[in-house]
Amino acid sequence: MRRGLLLLLALPRAAGNAYNSSAYAPLDGVVGDRLAQMVGFPSLAALAGPQDLMTSGEVALLVSGNLMLLEALAPHLLWLRRGPLFTDDASAGSAALGASRLPGAGFRHTTMYKLRHDLEQFEYLASRGWRPRWVRAQVVPAYEEVLRRVEAKVIAQKAVYATRGHSGERTALLTGFYEMDARDRMLLGSTYNRALVFAGSHAALGARRPGGEAALAANGMWASSDANFADDGSVVVVDDALTPGALDALLEYCRSATVFYETKPHNAGGHLGAYAVDGFAAPLLLQVAEELRAALPRTLADKPLLNFWGYKYQHAERGIGVHRDQSQVNVNLWLTPDGANLEPDRGGMMLYDDEGAISMADGETPRELLGPDADAVLADFPSVAVPYRQNRLVLFDSQLLHASDVGAWRPGYEHRRISLTFLFGDPSRVVVPDPA
Repeated sequence: MRRGLLLLLALPRAAGNAYNSSAYAPLDGVVGDRLAQMVGFPSLAALAGPQDLMTSGEVALLVSGNLMLLEALAPHLLWLRRGPLFTDDASAGSAALGASRLPGAGFRHTTMYKLRHDLEQFEYLASRGWRPRWVRAQVVPAYEEVLRRVEAKVIAQKAVYATRGHSGERTALLTGFYEMDARDRMLLGSTYNRALVFAGSHAALGARRPGGEAALAANGMWASSDANFADDGSVVVVDDALTPGALDALLEYCRSATVFYETKPHNAGGHLGAYAVDGFAAPLLLQVAEELRAALPRTLADKPLLNFWGYKYQHAERGIGVHRDQSQVNVNLWLTPDGANLEPDRGGMMLYDDEGAISMADGETPRELLGPDADAVLADFPSVAVPYRQNRLVLFDSQLLHASDVGAWRPGYEHRRISLTFLFGDPSRVVVPDPA
């Protein structure tokens, strides 16, 4: 049956909203043995050595589809810091709680916008009382020096480009990665891609809602949204999806947690990624996933949670290009206040129904396959534009082509667009429609 692209807005109503934590994937013997081996270490310090360090791909296989296990292990995932001793398995876990892709998740390669983000984040943390003297005396000067060094190299590259008859406005350093040298690593070694602030590191950052309080709002449209998606695959939009307390807590967690390790190259949209196996595993995120299962039983009850992540975007970059996700159901949730968005009719996402006409291998994008004609080809498919709203949840079939529609945002750290993604359902069970 053809997937629908009907846009259904689910507006809040007063109603009850209970949840439970059932329907988790069971552990098999091999995974159970591996888990026993992992937690059998006498101390977490034993995991710090390179000979014992598990890759994030291995952890992905341990926790995939099991929310309770992931929450139990979340405090222990913090030793998966991106550092000079860390060797990642870049190919493992792509269909599970996947490994961050190299080189942009490590300690050697970075981008100018990642450095600027980290500098702004440390300044934000210091303004909220986190180690302000150390941040202002040591961390901020170190990042400023590295940024000056990178900017000097950009100027030098532009000069070389100019001698070759090119404008140099999009030099290699501006479009790709910057490889840090020994001086850069010395300056940033104690702070860059380090889980210095994370769920549970202070106060109740990222904790479940207190006293059994729900994270999802008591919204009477959850049942109709579940039915609409289950019956015809409609794109469903639920406004005011989280309670005010849960929304504020997740926004603060994403602004404060220093686990946004992955930077994409500039020419890939300009956004940072934080993944569950890298420490982006706050109990509150898991509570949201649990409650989504209960609120959308026909849609999600039989589909394990495969992955979840958070993205932060540059103010004037295009965001994520057209792609599909390796799952059955995709849930996007937007956190940044509406006042940061300078184009209220944009800032959200675009969805396209190509009915299987574009065949892609894992990791490929339509633009890579179609080249300069991609926009014209996509324009021929049925599409839906979902404008940005804070606390808006978008539920859709993961096999729909989709992309960011970022638009323009106010400058400043607290105005950065932040989105959450939850992927549910085994991608091997996806039935791609016959384009004929």
